[in-house]
Amino acid sequence: LHVWLPDAMEGPTPVSALIHAATMVTAGVYMVTRCTPLFTASPVARIVVACIGGFTAVLAGLIALTQYDLKRVLAYSTISQLGYMFLALGTGTLAGITAGMFHLFTHAFFKALLFLGAGSVMHAMGGVIDMRRFGGLRKIMPVTHWTFLFGCLALAGIVPFAGFWSKDAILAAVHEKAHHGELIYQWLYYASVGTAFLTAFYTFRAFFMTFYGPLEVPAEAGHHAHESPAPMWVPLSILAAFACLIGFSLWNSQLFDNLLSHTPSLATEAMRVTASHERFHWDIAMTSTVVAVLGVGLAAYFYLGPSYEIDLLTALMDGRWTGGLFRAGWTERMASHPLISGVHRLAGGIGLGWLSTIVGYVLLALFCVLLAPLLLLLYVTPYRLSENKFYLDEIYDWTVVRPLRGIAQLSFWLDRLLVDGLVNLVGQLPKWLGASLRGLQWGMVSFYGLAMILGTLVLVFARVLWGAN
Repeated sequence: LHVWLPDAMEGPTPVSALIHAATMVTAGVYMVTRCTPLFTASPVARIVVACIGGFTAVLAGLIALTQYDLKRVLAYSTISQLGYMFLALGTGTLAGITAGMFHLFTHAFFKALLFLGAGSVMHAMGGVIDMRRFGGLRKIMPVTHWTFLFGCLALAGIVPFAGFWSKDAILAAVHEKAHHGELIYQWLYYASVGTAFLTAFYTFRAFFMTFYGPLEVPAEAGHHAHESPAPMWVPLSILAAFACLIGFSLWNSQLFDNLLSHTPSLATEAMRVTASHERFHWDIAMTSTVVAVLGVGLAAYFYLGPSYEIDLLTALMDGRWTGGLFRAGWTERMASHPLISGVHRLAGGIGLGWLSTIVGYVLLALFCVLLAPLLLLLYVTPYRLSENKFYLDEIYDWTVVRPLRGIAQLSFWLDRLLVDGLVNLVGQLPKWLGASLRGLQWGMVSFYGLAMILGTLVLVFARVLWGAN
């Protein structure tokens, strides 16, 4: 999905909301759910599903951290949440199946809300969806701002919004599976908790960049940027209400507790852990909430704080800060530090000032050669990897697309030269033979008479020779 799904965002926003929230991309989750007896019969297949789900959730969350296209952020968020669902299904327990379908159902409401909210922003901004080109829109789009906030809170898993209840059910199912002795699920539980942090961070990063900060409107919007009309904000309000209430309502009604309860492989399992009140995991709920709040807080710190902090983060991630190490005046400012200047004067008093200067430049050189590349590796490289989607598109292109294209070209020429060549040869052979024999037909009666006489003489001569022998 990660290759083509973000590019599908070029389509109309209501279509994106439909296929990303409740229909096409979630069909695989429903298919795996219906095939649960097959997957639970094979522990290896079940673990493969869980590992792919956990890896997808983390990878898509990391990619979403650095995207600036609002709809692409939501697209990668969809991929990450689908990974959550597959992780739950990969537990093979009734609790996991229930949690996966529960999250599929709640996810449909708040993700459709977010996509329609992005469409509302896009409509007001004259088709612009790059978050770097607008900001502070809460001042001119209050309804979109508040409804988008409810969707973000639900996606981040903040209590009591819809995403909290289904996400907590997934974490509880994975934790319960890990508690019963399978180490791989322990690591998958840690991955799911980390994904909860990533989800909260990139969700509110998009929210703060879009609706907070100084008011900024792109030129494409002209001077008429305003709140979307009623046909657009009324569905937003309805979905916002569902994003607030649907999670607790379904959890309280225990609607999904009996899902697939008559499936033989699940009905006979010894451990029946459901999302009922008696089995509510307060410790896991507290953990996921704290992690989500930390993600929201970190996003607020960087995108609601002073501008110099945002500039510092941007410069750090872009690697521009490394150039400052070699600018004129840097060493002078360091030398003017009281501690360094005191050491230098002390060394000069005993005749070793030249040595302290050399040592200072040696330490500076070591910092530039050793520490600066290390910081570059630790901070800039992960950012670049995330910004370029871990180069998965390029890897996919070189390992799948180009080889298949080469095989297709080879097959084309083999078909054209070998297969079509043989068929064409069979068709052309009679034509060539006829053209060769056509030269014998001159249309002269005297020549035909001479040929008949010569032929007769040849036959007579052959008969005489045959009779003599």
